[in-house]
Amino acid sequence: MKVSKVKITSFYKFFNSSFFSIYFIKIKKNLSSLLLVIFSSIILIWGLFDSCLQTHLDSFAYCKNIFHYTRQSIFLILVVAIIALTKYRTTKFYQILSFVALVNILIISLVFCDFIEDHKQHFISANWQMQLIPYYLQYVFAPLIYCFYVWKRPITFLGWKKVWIVFVHPFCYFLLSAIIFGFKADLKSHFINPYYQNNLTVAYFKLFVSFLLLAMGLIGVQKTKIHPFYKGALLVLGAFLICVIPRETSDWNHAKELVFYPQQMGSSLFPESQDIAKQLSNLVLEFEGKQDTGLKTGEKILELGAGSGNVTKYLVQKFGAQNVITLEYDKELCNVLRNKFPGLTVIEGDACNFIELLKKQIDETQIKQIKGIVSTLPLSIFSQEQLQELNKNLATVIKQNKIRFVEYRFLLFLREKHIIGDGVEEIQDTKNQIFVSSAILPTKVFIFAATDVTK
Repeated sequence: MKVSKVKITSFYKFFNSSFFSIYFIKIKKNLSSLLLVIFSSIILIWGLFDSCLQTHLDSFAYCKNIFHYTRQSIFLILVVAIIALTKYRTTKFYQILSFVALVNILIISLVFCDFIEDHKQHFISANWQMQLIPYYLQYVFAPLIYCFYVWKRPITFLGWKKVWIVFVHPFCYFLLSAIIFGFKADLKSHFINPYYQNNLTVAYFKLFVSFLLLAMGLIGVQKTKIHPFYKGALLVLGAFLICVIPRETSDWNHAKELVFYPQQMGSSLFPESQDIAKQLSNLVLEFEGKQDTGLKTGEKILELGAGSGNVTKYLVQKFGAQNVITLEYDKELCNVLRNKFPGLTVIEGDACNFIELLKKQIDETQIKQIKGIVSTLPLSIFSQEQLQELNKNLATVIKQNKIRFVEYRFLLFLREKHIIGDGVEEIQDTKNQIFVSSAILPTKVFIFAATDVTK
């Protein structure tokens, strides 16, 4: 059966009618916004669902985790993408909302990850690989995708006089959470670092500076008439400056020593993240799911490779400076520790043979009073002889005192399992202690104990 030329022409004209042309053009024009709606919806739903599964948290932390600033910021991106599909995308309100959402999502990625308490940075499920996906979606891909989205759209940022608008959301978030959950408890609990918990003025000032610098930097870059390449370079430089705002002076001491003495400092520019440091201090005395009850008179906690004191500050907060002994190889970092933590016992030397070091510096009987060992030593740079010496010392004290040894290692650089020796084994039920360090690197906390203790 032959199809007439007239029918084919009519069919072609029908699908090239104004209705279909306009519909296709609209889809093509709004494709980026449609994709952003889908992407942000997936992140928001997945993040909320995953937060609801964190049933190990108390009611206070559980509620705060669900309504965390991160989730609110993702929701704001979703609202922006939806409005972009409507006639209101040309309004001033849309321009303001787009800019506020950009500042929020960048602050979360650059500042909040190592500043604000967020239970999404460590995972309690055995299937931790699946939990890494929503984490990376929220903290890595969402900021990158939304930055690209804003960069490609004709969005005009705020003027200098209206920069205060970016503070409305964070101010309401901290104020409302404080009112709902209690001022005294919540104002401190927002922050991971004990230093900022005890210096709330400094903590909130740093948050204020972060929002202000980022907002003014974005406005300045858009108003500056230079080549896009140089604008991008300025944004990268600004992002670096903002992400170091939460850092303390001791962190820079650590970075400086790494530059000059990389062979003894490991590979990380800054010390371990606050979440890892906090958890190392929490786990050192915890047995069979029971929280520790503290130390008795004369008992000590030993820290190997204290560095600039990122873990030390949590140990000091938990057990007291007089009950913590730290070993550090670098002389300058030892001085930093002594100045930062008065009353702390700081021993300079190679931690691989820590028993001999302890015998020279303290009463030998105190070695038997060690009730937990925490290590942040960079095992990847140790020679085989050094590692054997360290394991020999660890095995002796762990078995003699029947205590725990806690360490962390980057999973991407984990070449082989750390085997301490006969009579000491890893506690296998800690396979879920996974963290994300520096917003990118998955890190595992390993816990070892004497074999007769683990059984």
